Parts: sequence; C-alpha cells; structure tokens
Amino acid sequence: MKTIFTASITALLLSVHAGEAIAQNWRDKNEGLAPTFQAKNIYGEGTTILATNATLGFTNHLFHRPDSATAFVSTTTTFGGYGAVQSQIVKAKGALFAGTTDGLYRSTDNGVTWSRASAATGYIYSLYAINDTLYGGIGTGLGEAKMSVDTGQTWVSIGYPPFIATVFVKANGVLYVGSNNGLKYTADNGATWITPPFSSGLSGPIITGLAKLAGSVYAACSTGVYKTIDNGANWNVVLPKSMFSLTTIDTSLLGGTNNSGIYQSNQSGTNWNQINTGLPFVGAASYNAVNCIAYNSQFVIASLQGDSAIYVTNLADLGLNPTTPPPPSAIPDAANAQHNLIVHPNPANDAITLTNITPGSHVLICDIAGKTTFESVATGTILNIKTEGFPVGLYLIRVASNNEQTTIRKFVVSR
Repeated sequence: MKTIFTASITALLLSVHAGEAIAQNWRDKNEGLAPTFQAKNIYGEGTTILATNATLGFTNHLFHRPDSATAFVSTTTTFGGYGAVQSQIVKAKGALFAGTTDGLYRSTDNGVTWSRASAATGYIYSLYAINDTLYGGIGTGLGEAKMSVDTGQTWVSIGYPPFIATVFVKANGVLYVGSNNGLKYTADNGATWITPPFSSGLSGPIITGLAKLAGSVYAACSTGVYKTIDNGANWNVVLPKSMFSLTTIDTSLLGGTNNSGIYQSNQSGTNWNQINTGLPFVGAASYNAVNCIAYNSQFVIASLQGDSAIYVTNLADLGLNPTTPPPPSAIPDAANAQHNLIVHPNPANDAITLTNITPGSHVLICDIAGKTTFESVATGTILNIKTEGFPVGLYLIRVASNNEQTTIRKFVVSR
C-alpha cells in the first residue's frame, strides 16, 4: 500500500487563520485541586468532569467534579498504592475504565468510586473503547497492544510490534495504533500491520493523538496533524504545528499544541482557528503544552502541562452542539514506573534536569526519528543533561532501573 505526502506547507501556513473568528473565553475550573496537582487525562460526561494526576507518589490520583458548581473531590481509591492512572478514561458496557500502573480499574457510579476490574495485568499505558471492545497498551518495558471483549477480564494480543502503544482509533474497519515509534494500522485484526513510509511524516515520531471525523482519520505528532481519506493509503498534513493532543467534538476537530495553545477546525482540517482567549501565557507569546481535550454536556475541557488548573469554555461559544456521548480524549505519557520522575524545564533550551531518578538507572534520550542523542547511567537521584546541541523538536526520555521498571517522559527543545 503506497503512502504519499502531498500537502503544501506554504499553503497550510496561510490557511491556519483563514477561518471565521470564534468567540471563546477559557477559565479555570480547579476548585478543590491541590496546588501540586498536575492534570494529565480528563474525561467528561453529563455535567461531570474527571481529572487524573500526572504525578506519581501523589496520594490522590483521580478527582471527580459532579457539576460546575461543586469543587473537585478526590476518589478514595489509591490504585495500587503509589500507582497512578496512566491511560485515557473510557466507557464500555455502561461502566468507566482506567488503566493504571497497577492494572485495570472500573467505576459503575460515573467515576465516584473505583475497584479493580480484573486480575493485575501490569502497566496499562493507554485505553480505547469501541462497540464495548477495549484496546490497550499493556505490560512493562515496551509493552504490547491487546484487546478485550469482556471488559478486561481477558486480554488477547493483536500482534502489534514491540512499541509502547499510546493511542488507538478504529474507523471503516481499520484499526490505527500510535506509539512512541510512529503509526501502524491493520485492516485484518492484526494479522498484518502497515507502516506509513518515512515520507508521510508518521513513520517515526511519537503519535500523540488519533481521531476520526466524517470518514477521515487524523493523526497528531510533533510535526503536525495529518489526515487520510482513503484508510491510510495517503496522508496529508493539515496543521503544521507540534501537537500534544487531538479530539473530535460534534463536527469539529480540536488540537492541543506544544506551545501555541488550542486550534479548532470546523472544515475537516481545511482551515484552523486559534482559540486561546483566557489561557495563561508562559512566555512572551507562548502557552503550556495541552495534555488533553475532552468535553461534557456544558464545556470543552482542557488540561495544560505544568499548570495545575483545568480550563473550560462553553460548547456554544465554539459553535458546538454534540448529540453523542463524549469520546475519551487524553494523551498518556506512555509509561511511568519510577516514583515521580520530573523533567524540567520543559520546554528546554540548553539543558534539562531529571530529578527523583533511581540511582543506577539507565537513561536514554532519542529524537522523533528514533536516533539516540544521549545515554548514561544515573549515579544519584538528580541528573543534569546538556541539550544545547539538540536540534529543536520533541524528544523521548527512557529511564530503566535495575529492577526493570521503566519510565518514559516527553520533553521539547525550543529556542
């Protein structure tokens, strides 16, 4: 199957702001969240908002907000002690499911309480649900893509190559799986997997989002949002921005970027509008990376990296009127096995610092093409790394401790 990269970057840059102006007013909805809370994944349904904590070792990992007038309240579930919720929160057979560092958990009361859904399966980095079938990136180290037709009681491998599966979407009978090593897809339930060639822009970078809309499929990564209208045969870039998240709401695409805020397209990716009014600046004209975007019956909901607040804007302000249940829309960090590994600053310029490393851990950094740019063994709990020679872009940090626990973090070099 031949894949061709056909879009014109110049034309796209001219079309990013070509749409009509959209009124929006983002405001924070973080009442009840601790100052140290780092929002990662979010889920909305009815008037409820669920938010998960990206910080390992934090006592409370998932917060529940039943309506806009009530503050967030922590669930009492500890998800296996220090373990945190890693995956998107998804719905299947009337229940919510969350993948954690301690396996699969389930809620039957819209996220208020959680219990283990099945026997421990190890780390679950990502989850996706369609027609009551669950797909997940499961295991330690590189993990394995699996599927379950019985809400997680049993899992079957779908033959995906040994990469960390970060996001899934299924459309027109084709299953697309994004990983820390690009995109692959299958039309025969995993018997064969197809990799877009390097020229497509999707064969090597970390895939941070997958979405479907009106028969087309969209993939997000560090070089932009790509679109296919022919089940993966050809891909065109429709938004040349470094992306951290992607979702569909009603008839719109919404994409969260690395440092340019949030974009919306009401024309299947043809034209895009920046919708950042009310989002906080972190520089002269820069925003925190948008970890995930979701929605409920009232709001579009977004969480920003490095910012403890959840931000919302009214659906009507963006011209949205969804009639279907909200799809899960959150981008996992892929794998987090050590306690509270922190990478700062992020974005970086000439150096980064890793803190809370397990001494003796093997540290590896690679770029979006998979090329190793740094490799070392940590002798203490803090490691300073010079990045002045790193080209601008998205990087993956892999930290493996002596007991085979593996942590993966993303960071960006921006100058």
